[in-house]
Amino acid sequence: MDDEVRLEGGKLLLFRRNGLWQARISIGNRKYLWKSLKTSNEAEPKRAGLKLFHQTEYKLDEGLPVRSRSFNDVIDEYIAVRERDHNIGKAAKRGSSIKHTRVC
Repeated sequence: MDDEVRLEGGKLLLFRRNGLWQARISIGNRKYLWKSLKTSNEAEPKRAGLKLFHQTEYKLDEGLPVRSRSFNDVIDEYIAVRERDHNIGKAAKRGSSIKHTRVC
């Protein structure tokens, strides 16, 4: 096997870097997902690369994220959502138009 293999119409590129096989998968708009296949074996990269490609295609079709996010990014997003909800709640209390009347 050569040090570079293109599969799936060029959407999947397998190549060797520092003795280990890597995969580059096109995810559209000139964006790519880069993953190590964690093997130096000559027979493994094609099978592992195709499996990764099909998993990625499935995630893209279902609208799922294909890249993992760090815990800090998730926490920052959560804090921003909670602060926005808190500010909306304060604004609703301040400008409340509900009048307390007694009905007989």
